[in-house]
Parts: sequence; C-alpha cells; structure tokens
Amino acid sequence: YGLKGAVAAVSLFRKDIQNFFGATRSPATLALLADYGLPDDYLDYEVISKANFGEASVEGYELSWRQSLYFFPSWAKGFQVFGNATISRLSGANAADFTPFAHKNLNWGASYIRKAFTFKFNVAYTYKVTGARVAPSATIPVDTFLYVAPQITQDVSFEYRFAKRFTVYGGARNFNGAPKRTYRAGPGTPNWTKPQTIQNFGTLVTLGLRSEF
Repeated sequence: YGLKGAVAAVSLFRKDIQNFFGATRSPATLALLADYGLPDDYLDYEVISKANFGEASVEGYELSWRQSLYFFPSWAKGFQVFGNATISRLSGANAADFTPFAHKNLNWGASYIRKAFTFKFNVAYTYKVTGARVAPSATIPVDTFLYVAPQITQDVSFEYRFAKRFTVYGGARNFNGAPKRTYRAGPGTPNWTKPQTIQNFGTLVTLGLRSEF
C-alpha cells in the first residue's frame, strides 16, 4: 500500500525444502568401521556424518514500512525511517535437522539522501538461532542443541560524491560491539551449564575512495 509519504507491505510465505544438509547417525558396525579403517574398539560408538536428506517447511509473514519525512523543513528533506520484521515457523518430519534457523528477524533504522551525500543507520535484531544437534553422551541428554543467543547489531555507512567521478565512502559494522554468545541446551539443562563460548569480533570499519570512468 502506498500512503502519503510512506510505503507499507504485508506478505505471507511458505517454503517447502527437500534434501538439505543434515546430520545422520549410524551404529558403528564392523562393516562400517572397516570402511573407515578403524578397529572394533569403536563398536559401542555412533558414527555421525552429513548427508542430503529430509523434508522441512518454513512458513510465516513479513511486515515492512518506510516513511519519508517530507513534512520536515526543506533543509531536512531526504530523511527516511524504516522497519521490517520476518516471523517464521519451522515444521516437517526433519525440522530439527534444518539448522541454523532463526524464528524472528527485525530491522529498523533511518537514512538521509541529499544531493551528493548519503547516510544510513541500521539496527538488526536476530532472535535465538538454533544450531547443530549435539551428540548425546553420559552427561549430554538426547535432543541437546547448540544455539546462538539473541543479538542486536548496529551498522552505519555513508557516501559523499565530492567530484563528478569520485566518491568517498565508509562505514562501521557492529559498531556497538555486540558479542556472539553460543549456548548449549537440552532437556533439564541447568542454566549455569548452558554458556559455551563468547566471541568478541569488535567493529569492522571500512573507508575508501571509488572512481568511475
């Protein structure tokens, strides 16, 4: 729908996926161990590998909105604010093996475009991203998964054309320095044992000069 100074949209989707990469689990038989050149000491183990298999479906909806701030004074015209959200649900016989998968993704921000100058600010929120299944053991219950905790990142970028053929540009990705936190959780997992790793990638800063001939 086109509104005065704005564009809003709502969409529904469904995706049926087949033969994606998933983990296969097989008992370590004598024949299988022979194929891998391993001794029979591993007969009580399971062999986990990757293969194309399975079926899953992703369905959900998307919402988006973009507003031009045309009612601002003339010096401020060129400002826009925006927001969009994707909410989805995973189902199917092999849904648990379709990883990584995030059920919610939200983005919002603002931009300024005026003559030779462009500035963009974006905030991205990613809900918990389900990762790979963890092999069960004496201390790890069945249906234990790795996942990345919810994360908010902020990005900024700009471009300035200071001559007919030359543009200077730059940006900072994740300038708020949000870390990536990986957890492991399964049935009955105590909260204090869930954290696995915290990775601080810092901020990626770029600055360059582009020319066109």
